[in-house]
Amino acid sequence: MHVAVERARALTHFAAPTIVEGDPRRARAAHMAKAAAGECQRLVFRHGLQLFGAMGST
Repeated sequence: MHVAVERARALTHFAAPTIVEGDPRRARAAHMAKAAAGECQRLVFRHGLQLFGAMGST
């Protein structure tokens, strides 16, 4: 989960300056950041639910 969060964070930190500076790579960077954030959200939710649900049932 940590790796997924850090990947999404790194891509977001890359995309933000490209948008501000008007870099021609801004569209691709924004798409990559959005995709990474979506994958991260699904992965963290799925594993977090399993992790904390198992802790709650014991």
